[in-house]
Amino acid sequence: MNRLVVWMMCAVLAVAASARGAMVVGGGGDQGAGAAPIWFTGEMVGGTRVNLVLPESEAGTFVFGVDVARAPIAMTRDGVRTLLVFEVPASDGGSRPVRQAIAEFGPGDRLIGARLEVLPSLPGDGAFAGVVSTDQGDFALLIDLQFPLAGEDPAVYSNKPALLMLGAGGWARVALPDGIDRANEWRLVSMGTVPAILEHRASARARVWVRGADGSWDPQVWAIPRGVRDVVGGAGGMIVEHYEGSAARFEFVRGEAVIGRGKVDDCPVDHSFGLIGDEIVVAGVDRSGSDARLYSARLERDGTISYSGDLRPVSPISRRDVETLVVLIASAGLTMTLFLLRIGSAGQGVIRIPVGASLAPTWRRAGAAMIDLAPALMSVLWLWPMPEGGSTMADLTMAYGPWPPVTVGAIMFAHSTIGEWLFGMTLGKAIAGCRTVSTKTGRRPTFAQAAGRNFVKVACPPLGMVQAMSPGRPEPWGFSTAVILPSRGGEPGSGDGKPG
Repeated sequence: MNRLVVWMMCAVLAVAASARGAMVVGGGGDQGAGAAPIWFTGEMVGGTRVNLVLPESEAGTFVFGVDVARAPIAMTRDGVRTLLVFEVPASDGGSRPVRQAIAEFGPGDRLIGARLEVLPSLPGDGAFAGVVSTDQGDFALLIDLQFPLAGEDPAVYSNKPALLMLGAGGWARVALPDGIDRANEWRLVSMGTVPAILEHRASARARVWVRGADGSWDPQVWAIPRGVRDVVGGAGGMIVEHYEGSAARFEFVRGEAVIGRGKVDDCPVDHSFGLIGDEIVVAGVDRSGSDARLYSARLERDGTISYSGDLRPVSPISRRDVETLVVLIASAGLTMTLFLLRIGSAGQGVIRIPVGASLAPTWRRAGAAMIDLAPALMSVLWLWPMPEGGSTMADLTMAYGPWPPVTVGAIMFAHSTIGEWLFGMTLGKAIAGCRTVSTKTGRRPTFAQAAGRNFVKVACPPLGMVQAMSPGRPEPWGFSTAVILPSRGGEPGSGDGKPG
């Protein structure tokens, strides 16, 4: 319920969203590398929030992520984890705050939530030229870093560009490419698993310096002209955006090869984009009307626009959550009703169990129940495979809703009821050497008795536990039955046993 209240409050703020700062997009999967969520942020009414566009969500929707103090100036495109770099605050002594937002997913790729963590700050001087996260680590590029880092020689490192790598001790300088021209414009991009520096030259061809695992740099010529609005790198190439008039045109570039990836007409000026698999996802703020609104567009691999319109929030509470809640409330309500029926209920004066029989101890009853549970669990795992990373019924419920545990209960109810009605025992009770009898006749229970006691066990687990732990107490939900240890050749007769 707390999640529902929080979502409703956030939705009210999002409907009236009016972004004041620039839209920033990060995260997303590389070209062909599979789908990963996209992060986007902007200053909105009610504060600044880093939100997520999930791969499996409906186009034009997002879920709320984490709150931040203000909009970042850059984000990494790393999927479930994104680094956020903020401008130097006026109250700071000259450093750029860095945070990382992490999306937490449960079994079945179900979003559980997101959290924000503090990372070491970047130096505050110099022009910021990008931040990336790769398999080699996290990197940030600063142009004309005026002051050297701690422990560096001022005569060597003052007023020099710096490529910084995040390590255990904070940000440390790593070698830049030999031969890169400081007079050109630099941009740090991610080539999927490795960082690269995009050097824009006066010609229509840019030089891309790709960093190897040993720290060496491989220069390559790519058909990326100066003046492009944005570049998103991937393992297979780069997506380049040209903004012309009110249209955003996208191209896929690999070396000197250029392939058109489509165009979004009437795209708002304040926007950014990322990749979900092979899809280009645009997120922005449309201020053309009287009220600003969040905007989104999606381009397929062939350049067709699959969606263009409002970007709206969706509830983190899914239909599966509602179904699970309904089942739990129904079970709790039935449990309370049956428990209240025990108030004032009279115990049974005379019961009948076979001569020489005794009430089955709790450990036998529990063992029989575990054996009876096995075929139900195997059937459920056949119907609903355990999601990756899951191992419990809770993981199945998170992935598929309440239906796996409901199915377990239904299978147990069916085979236990039929077994006790026809034979006076279930498979588990037969193995454990006990049986169920009616305390009115001392014989196997009727269908109504067997159905009633087994329904309570699966629909009201707390009452089933009470019945199992105190077999000698006459409870109304026992339906005048008892689980006994029969004697060989025992015949029905009177005894002093008590119902379970």
